[in-house]
Amino acid sequence: MQSRSAFPTLLAVFAAGLTAPLVVAELFHTSLNLYLAPEEYAYASAFVFGVFAWGVLALRDVDRVEFLTASVVFPLVALFVTLPLIAAAYRHEVQGVQYAFHTVGHALTYAVSFVGAGVAAVAIQRGTERLAVRHSSVPDPRFVPVVVAAVLVLATAAGGAYAQYTASSATVERVESGVHDFDPRPGFHDHAPVLNVTVDGGGTELQLRVTGPNGATHVQRVPASAFRNGSTTVPVRFSRFASFTPAAGVYDVSVQSAAGVTVATASHTIEVGPDPGLTRVPTAAAGESLDVDLPENSVHMRQEQGPEDSHTRVAVVVENGGDAPAWFDAAVMYDEDDGTDARRIVRAGASAGFVFDVPSDVVDRVHETGNGTVTVEVTVGERALTETVELPEE
Repeated sequence: MQSRSAFPTLLAVFAAGLTAPLVVAELFHTSLNLYLAPEEYAYASAFVFGVFAWGVLALRDVDRVEFLTASVVFPLVALFVTLPLIAAAYRHEVQGVQYAFHTVGHALTYAVSFVGAGVAAVAIQRGTERLAVRHSSVPDPRFVPVVVAAVLVLATAAGGAYAQYTASSATVERVESGVHDFDPRPGFHDHAPVLNVTVDGGGTELQLRVTGPNGATHVQRVPASAFRNGSTTVPVRFSRFASFTPAAGVYDVSVQSAAGVTVATASHTIEVGPDPGLTRVPTAAAGESLDVDLPENSVHMRQEQGPEDSHTRVAVVVENGGDAPAWFDAAVMYDEDDGTDARRIVRAGASAGFVFDVPSDVVDRVHETGNGTVTVEVTVGERALTETVELPEE
C-alpha cells in the first residue's frame, strides 16, 4: 500500500482502538469498576485491540514498518493531546473517563499498553507468515486472527450467558435496617447503621444495587464465595446514599448478574427517619448513686472508666423514636469553649444512656463563675435537642 493511503487506514485503526474502550467504560463503568482496576482495564482493552490490529495486518496490505511507527507514535501523541480533554472530563464528571484514567499514571499505562499491543500484532503476524511458509500444515495467515477473534467472541458470549443463567434464580429474601460491625477485632469499632439485604443467590457471582430516597445509588459486588447455605446478608452503609444519617423514604434494591442484567428486585421503606428524644438528664454528686434507669437491653455508656462515685456525674438518657438506627452525639457543655462529648449508635425504638464524669475543678468553676448550670445537647444529623441542668455542689 502506498504511504499516502496507509495513513488514513492506520489513523482509523488506532482511533477506533483507543476510543472504543472509553465508550464502553462510559456505558458500563459501574460494573467494570467492581471487577477491574483501571490498569487491568487498560491491559484488557489493549489485548482486544491487539487481536483487532492483527486482523487488520492479516487482511489488509499494510506496510509493517509504517504500522510499527504508528503503534509507537499514535497512542503517545493521543495521550498528550487528550490530557486537557481528560481534565475537562473530570470537571464535568464523565464517569467513564474518570474510571479509565483515574490518575495520570493510569492514562500513561493505557497509552503504553496500546503501543505494546500494536508491536505485538506486527510480531505475531510476521511469525505466522513465516510458519506458514515453512510448514504446510499451518493455516493461511489471513485466516488465523479471524478464528482467534471468533473464539474470543464466542467464549465471551458463552461466559455471559452462563453467568446470566446461574444468576437468574437469585431472589431478595428480606431488607431491613440494622447495625453492622465491619471490623469485629477486639479494640476496633468500625460499626455503622446499615441496610441489611439478604440475598439467596445459589452461590453465583452477583451485583447488588441500592438506590436511596434522594436518588443516590450504591453498587456492590457479591462474590460467589460470600454465599453460605445458599444465601448471604450484605450490609450497605446508609452513608453510601449521600447522607450520613438514614433518610426516610423508599430504598429500591435490585440484584443483577455479573453482566449487569437485573434478575430480582425489592424495596424497603423507612416511614420515619431517626427521631431523637432527650428523655431525662439526672445528675449526682461525688459519693452519691446515679440512677440512669434504662430499659432492659439498652445501652449504658460511660465516658470514662472508674468508680462511679468518684466524680460528679451527668447522665443523658436518649431514645430513638424512628424506624432506623443512627449515630447520636451527646455533649455536656460547661461553657462556650469547654465541654465533653461522646457518640454511639442507637437502634430504632431503643434507648441509650451516656454518663459523663465532671471533674471537681470544673464543678467549682461552674458554680463560682456561672449560675451552676451546664448545657446538655443531643444531636442526630441536623437535629439538635438541648436542655439546661444544674450541677450538684461538691
